Amino acid sequence: MRFSSIAIIFQSASIFVTTLAGGKIAHIPESRKSFQCERRLILGSSYERTLFEVLGQIRFKEILPIDKSIIYNLVDQADDSTNVFYEDETPDAFFFHKLEKPVDAIKDGVYVYDTNHILVIDNHGRTCGIVMRTVVRHRSINRSDVPDSGASFMLCTITS
Repeated sequence: MRFSSIAIIFQSASIFVTTLAGGKIAHIPESRKSFQCERRLILGSSYERTLFEVLGQIRFKEILPIDKSIIYNLVDQADDSTNVFYEDETPDAFFFHKLEKPVDAIKDGVYVYDTNHILVIDNHGRTCGIVMRTVVRHRSINRSDVPDSGASFMLCTITS
């Protein structure tokens, strides 16, 4: 009886540990990284030059680090079976950089969904993920009577 109780406890613990580990995988070369952001696939090669420029801005402190809890909260919100973040050690800092392209504006009835994509870069200069920022706004000409819904944030899925 005692052995079976211990076995059940270990089995429960292993399920819990698996749940905690979901969402993150080890870094790979930047050129092989790709992210699925709803209907859009973003390849590492498409932002390679931007990343190089951003690393210079980080080095000269033109871009300030963000609170790490913001990133880890987004990782925690992701489905446990989906990889959304590259991390093979705990970085000291994360930085955001909004990509100029792609920007999506999808019209749905009286609403417009504006989506931007934001690189998440660690202090080692590696892309850890891409955040999708979506703002829902009313298409009304008189914007003063209809406020925007605010922004929602979600990490894109790793496809490579």
